[in-house]
Amino acid sequence: MNILLVCDGNTCRSVMAEALGKQRFPGHRWRSRGLAVVPGSPTVQHTAVALGDMNEHVENHVPTLVTATDVEWADAVYAMTTRHVEELAQRFKTAAIRLDEQSDVADPFGDDPARYRRSLDHIEQAMLERFTAP
Repeated sequence: MNILLVCDGNTCRSVMAEALGKQRFPGHRWRSRGLAVVPGSPTVQHTAVALGDMNEHVENHVPTLVTATDVEWADAVYAMTTRHVEELAQRFKTAAIRLDEQSDVADPFGDDPARYRRSLDHIEQAMLERFTAP
């Protein structure tokens, strides 16, 4: 299955989700993108620190704006927030799903490393619930 993960800048949350997906669920193909990517922006260093050994899955990551081609590639599109789901529906007429059914994944951008770790933990829990067979 081709899985597209979407956040704002494609420097934190969707990147962490992509790395987790590649490590925990290698039977799927993972791609991360952003809705508001700033050209030339690097992946945030705190993202790499939070990922630890999983960083190898995304160490050459370049933040990339989501396109219609990405959406067409995907069998499923997961977004970090309700706002992302709505924006994807408006821009691409796609039925994206919030990664965590219960709550938005908070954006750690600009915060301390502990906040990145909390976001990673939230993403990991949501992915385990969503992609682990009962």
